[in-house]
Amino acid sequence: MNTRYLLFFASLLFFNLACSKKENVICLDNPCEGMSEIEWGGHRYALVEIGCQCWFAENLRYSVNIPEITNDTAWSESRTAAWCYYDNDSSNEALYGKIYNWFALSEFRVCPPGFIIPTYVDSEELMDYLGGQYLAGGKMKAVDYWNAPNDGATNASGFNAYPAGSRSVMGFHRIGNYTAFWNNEETGLGLMRAFAFGLEYRHEYFEISHSHKSTGYSCRCLKNR
Repeated sequence: MNTRYLLFFASLLFFNLACSKKENVICLDNPCEGMSEIEWGGHRYALVEIGCQCWFAENLRYSVNIPEITNDTAWSESRTAAWCYYDNDSSNEALYGKIYNWFALSEFRVCPPGFIIPTYVDSEELMDYLGGQYLAGGKMKAVDYWNAPNDGATNASGFNAYPAGSRSVMGFHRIGNYTAFWNNEETGLGLMRAFAFGLEYRHEYFEISHSHKSTGYSCRCLKNR
């Protein structure tokens, strides 16, 4: 079967699963349970309540026991956990955190106890609460550091999404223009792909898509319910 059709059916399967799970969403009055920050791996992360969810308000920078890979070829060929700084420049960590391949979050507990990398359903819940796919991105994007026009950016949610860029087989891409965050779920059907959600500088769109597991994206942790 053509790979394109496999990806389509995998996405359809997850869409149907997401619809069935939405009915079981647990909503607490105080999702962060009074916490405004949490220490993990030597760094204190700010927390933000968005609807029924409690999110990290900054990108993950945890790397205990996870190898750093700087070489582009080694990164693209790796099928095990890895992280890097954008452009292999440690000065990018303060604003953008670290970049991870999907294997890092599947092989290691990258989030503190009680927190997880979000599921496909979790990212849909975030998107829906912030107005749907055509508006949610603007409420998540920071008003600074994005390239113009940074359409719709208000950061009304407090998510503080900065344009951290990504990494692929061709190297580093799109800092200032784009950011994406891994979900913890694969597309299935034996394909080397997993779900992620992304934001872009040209619009307010919240995009849920899938990428090769060796792609480098940012990560956010979400309080488990």
